[in-house]
Amino acid sequence: MVRYRLAVGFLVLGIVIAAAAGRSPRRVSSPHGPAWRVPTVSSISFSPDGKWVAASYFRYAINRPGTDWRAFVAEWEVEGKTRTIVPDAYAPIAFRPDSKALAMGIYKRFRKLGYMNPHVRLAIWDVGKPSLRRILSDQDESPGPAVAAAVWSTDGKRIAAVTEPAGLLVWDSDYKSLPVHIPAKSPLGDAKVRRDLKPTGAAFSADGKSLLTTFAIGKCWHRAVLWRKGEGGLAPVETYSEGLITRDASVVSLLGRLPKDGWLYTVAGKGKLVVTVNERRRRLIALWDHVRISPDGNLIAIGARGKTVLRTGDGKFVKTFPAGGGPLAFSSDSKRIAASDNRGIIRAWDIESSKLVRTMRLDDRHKENTVLAAAIQCASKFGDPKGNRKRIASLVVRAARRGAKIVVLPETAVTGYMSSDIKTAWQVPGREISDDLKGVDPKDAAETVPGASTKFFASLADQYGIYLTVPLLEVDRKTKKYYNTSVLLGPDGRILIHYRKRNPWLWAEKGWAEEGNLGNPVVDTPFGRLGLLICFDVHEQFKVMSKLKIDTLLYSIAWVDDHGSDWFSRQLPARTKECGFNLIGANWTVPKNPEPTWHGYGKSLIVSSRGKILAKAVNDLAEETLFAEIPIPTK
Repeated sequence: MVRYRLAVGFLVLGIVIAAAAGRSPRRVSSPHGPAWRVPTVSSISFSPDGKWVAASYFRYAINRPGTDWRAFVAEWEVEGKTRTIVPDAYAPIAFRPDSKALAMGIYKRFRKLGYMNPHVRLAIWDVGKPSLRRILSDQDESPGPAVAAAVWSTDGKRIAAVTEPAGLLVWDSDYKSLPVHIPAKSPLGDAKVRRDLKPTGAAFSADGKSLLTTFAIGKCWHRAVLWRKGEGGLAPVETYSEGLITRDASVVSLLGRLPKDGWLYTVAGKGKLVVTVNERRRRLIALWDHVRISPDGNLIAIGARGKTVLRTGDGKFVKTFPAGGGPLAFSSDSKRIAASDNRGIIRAWDIESSKLVRTMRLDDRHKENTVLAAAIQCASKFGDPKGNRKRIASLVVRAARRGAKIVVLPETAVTGYMSSDIKTAWQVPGREISDDLKGVDPKDAAETVPGASTKFFASLADQYGIYLTVPLLEVDRKTKKYYNTSVLLGPDGRILIHYRKRNPWLWAEKGWAEEGNLGNPVVDTPFGRLGLLICFDVHEQFKVMSKLKIDTLLYSIAWVDDHGSDWFSRQLPARTKECGFNLIGANWTVPKNPEPTWHGYGKSLIVSSRGKILAKAVNDLAEETLFAEIPIPTK
């Protein structure tokens, strides 16, 4: 009887939980798995006509006994809204030259348990359709060789697949197998070498008669094998092999071809990239996580930590895109680049104009055209710029690693606005200070722009590819005047906006702050037009920024207010809605002990242009970072 009651109880509990989950507003409808599994992109490819982008990705299995992780390929129309999800497909991805068909990896989950590295065969799909056309193998009941790389010939009459550990398969346009001759004494036929070889890339020559394949050998060597068509089919005719400059190499990838069919392949070591062509020339450039070379051979794209950097072949800097860190792909005409990040978001960019062409998401959490913003609510030690920089930097890095592309800090976060008990403020000798306030000369804490703090945070902005505000107490060495300043750094570390507070708060700032004299500068970015304001500016400068038609206001705050004020909960969102821009508001806070006698700390928030609070601080007296997706204008 007891067992029966327990069983009934658990059954009822399960029904209640299931019903509650069904009503939950956070439940996300997704065609390929729960929203809380972050998708990881493993490869990206543009179609030859540039109209489609395909990305292979996977989600780790959680509490699913008897299965491995799930993998998919997503396909998007670059200029449209179509997204097609192909289940149980995976890298490699190879578009047919006419852009109407795809050769991709396919696997069956039950053939290998675990969380990674499924056994992949090659199969054909029509572009934009999830249904499988055919598998390029007659071994339906046995795994056969695992495909690691695939490529079509330029005329579309052949497709080749490099298999693990070191094989080669070739099919004609009717998908019939063609002979491949691998001599027993060749680099691929030697059993001792084969165990160490890891296929990494393949490319046909323009006439389709030659094929280059690349392999990694352990962690320190690579090998490239040139194949040519003969009477007995494709056979290896030449091998290229060179050592690395570091022992930490883990990737060998064929990135593209130089003009006139000069072969180009790369070896990636930790911190360096060796670019080698058939003339045996070498060039060294900086390497991060992912590298691609444009089809025309003129540009090298390097992606890591949330950004993508373009360089020329000799390593000269070209430009930075504020997205990346994952796999990259150039369009066939070298005019566009697609870059993925660690959150399953892929952004396509026009290289010449630096404009964002499209945002492509693998989940269904938000609309596609959004960007993750962060407001950092933190305390600053009064008059300790060096210590504040160190503490704030750790918070900025955490936000960037979470995927935030726009990060806002509180008012004078670097220098400190006032003491935490609101009894000490800055005071320039010879100027009056408000009653009941103790004054401290700012000469030892104030900085120039550019200066130590902007240089320090510029390296962070550049390293993680983010837009970052740097609020500080600025001194103009020529005029000996002091300003309440905020600087916006771009994803390449450059200063984009230098703003001085137009409306200093008389009570706290009359002892030191001059009225800002740099106007209201704004900047157009791929994520919309951005502008800066500081705290008390809200009363006069909000409407000015509205007239400048900004999309998002980066708002640094050090607020003081009465207990129970509705400023952050009602008034500020209402003003934001009236002005028609998004707001990222980062307010200061102070230590909880001793309990402060003033109010207005905390309450940082992110508000949409419609006045909706997208994120707000939970604890007023604690450091906290708010995250919210804000819309990117499509105009």
